[in-house]
Amino acid sequence: ANRGLVSAEKSVQKAKEASADAEKDLTRARKDAAEQIEDMNRSLRDAALSEKDAQLSLLEARRDLAKGEFEDPLERERAVLRVAEAEQRLVNVQEDNKDLREETDAANRAGVEGSDQVVAANRRLADANEGVAEAEQSVVDAHEAIAEAQDALNQKLNEGTNVAEALSPDEAFYQTIGQRLAPILESY
Repeated sequence: ANRGLVSAEKSVQKAKEASADAEKDLTRARKDAAEQIEDMNRSLRDAALSEKDAQLSLLEARRDLAKGEFEDPLERERAVLRVAEAEQRLVNVQEDNKDLREETDAANRAGVEGSDQVVAANRRLADANEGVAEAEQSVVDAHEAIAEAQDALNQKLNEGTNVAEALSPDEAFYQTIGQRLAPILESY
């Protein structure tokens, strides 16, 4: 029963360490989520500038094409190509910005506590705390088992059973060794 108690107490210590680690992970997850949301909002502001730049590039390419001051047909083809590239860049930037806006809006709505990493860290912390509670219950159970064993031994002793008969074979063995070693140890 004492071995069970020692084992249960070690389990409590390990469970408390796991809980402390989970708490640190949660704090780190919250910090990371806040930084991620901040980065997304910053990227969204930068994306607006990229879109404005793409619009201006398209206007410049169209202006150059409209001027029509080309020395040869190849220059004109280059101007047409620059317009097509600017149009495609603008479309790509607008699509990317739309996706980024949706992701950022979702992250802002969820907030730090609603981020996937914080939700997962909270779940790990809850599991760790449950482990602490279970380990602490094991300690209580081990104490109860020791008390029951002591009560049973006391009852047998009160009934007139000698100590050697009341003890388990292992306990009787250690008691016999203790009795035989006591005179030798006293002589030192």
